[in-house]
Amino acid sequence: MALRSLLIKLNHDPAFVDLCTWAQAHPAPSHAWLTGLWGSARAFFWSGAAERLQSPLLILTPTRDDARDLYEQLRLFLQHPDPEREVLFHFPGRETLPYEHALTDMDVEGERLEVLLRLARGERPVVVTSYEQAREVLVDPVWLLERCLTLTVGQHVNLDSLAVGLLERGYVREPAIEARGQFAIRGGILDIFPSSDLAPWRLEFEGSEISTIRRFHLQWDETAASPAPVNEAVIPPARLFAPTAAELKTGLARLDQSKGRELVRPLRERLQEDPGGPGQDHLLPFFIPTSDFLDYWPADTLVVAESPGAGRVRAGEDDVRVARLYAEHKKRESVLPTPEDLFRSFEGLGEVLAKRRLVQTGRLKQTAWELHDEGAPHWTAIVKGTDPLRGNLELLVAEALVLHNQGLALNVVSNSRGEE
Repeated sequence: MALRSLLIKLNHDPAFVDLCTWAQAHPAPSHAWLTGLWGSARAFFWSGAAERLQSPLLILTPTRDDARDLYEQLRLFLQHPDPEREVLFHFPGRETLPYEHALTDMDVEGERLEVLLRLARGERPVVVTSYEQAREVLVDPVWLLERCLTLTVGQHVNLDSLAVGLLERGYVREPAIEARGQFAIRGGILDIFPSSDLAPWRLEFEGSEISTIRRFHLQWDETAASPAPVNEAVIPPARLFAPTAAELKTGLARLDQSKGRELVRPLRERLQEDPGGPGQDHLLPFFIPTSDFLDYWPADTLVVAESPGAGRVRAGEDDVRVARLYAEHKKRESVLPTPEDLFRSFEGLGEVLAKRRLVQTGRLKQTAWELHDEGAPHWTAIVKGTDPLRGNLELLVAEALVLHNQGLALNVVSNSRGEE
């Protein structure tokens, strides 16, 4: 159960009140600093900010693990009981390494697609991700929306042509669907499970006409109510690398001119055999209009950059790793996008953030970019997490007494009965 009722306590933290007042009064570009916030207190603080500001909120962390952990903590306060009305999301990184010929994890791809689709459609979510993902080159939001199929009741559709379109969008045809990214046709019934959706669609046909559209459950549950019919289903691509046949042809022609037809031949044969095969995702810049993650976000987004100094160090490590992978794969493949085609530099990310409404956070005021924000406001949060106590209850009690003697109210938040 979300602990939203506790968020009102943040009104006793002057740093919280001042930061929210500043954010409401200062559009982008504007910059501020917040120190003294660490551990589990971060989730409490930023949940309160999301509730109070009601603006899109993007939180950037140094590592993928940091992003996942913070997301799980934010769920205690922000998770909506109705998944269809959820506003909090995690934007994960790919499970495969750049240039690696491995199958895409469709659950992870679905998480990524859901976030991008919601942003492209104009929704205003709270998203947690790492600097690595914020630097990733992605598909253009306009292209992504144009690749969505809208199927409506009463529409006449050629099932064979529709199947070709689904394959082109990265779906896999199966006798019966069992997982995300699959579709099946049995007689006049089309089942399809978008990777970004919580449940699959079932479309029933009378001849070539769609007669009914509804969700259905993969696992039979006699206690679950049957979903009501709807008038339309929007089917997004199953994966981000889902170029049209025309885009593949145009992209290969460009590569022929720049690299030479003989060098491009192995790539052409691989794509002709299986356009959605393993290890194709890194080819995205060759065939699909690209964009940056920040381009998906509206101008009034509040961006939180956690520990940017640590983020810079991790970005340097990531750049070395990707460069090494590129050099290794370049020995075997002549046609590869460069690391710069796949990831923006950390400095480039800073240039984008400089144009945003940005709050940098950390234990110390240590930036990683030249933002020219000498006059930026700086607050120190008084809300504390218990992370440094390492489970030592005596230290917790001692810390609580110090805060109590300062006249501060204490609320202890726990996510399990064993910690109450």
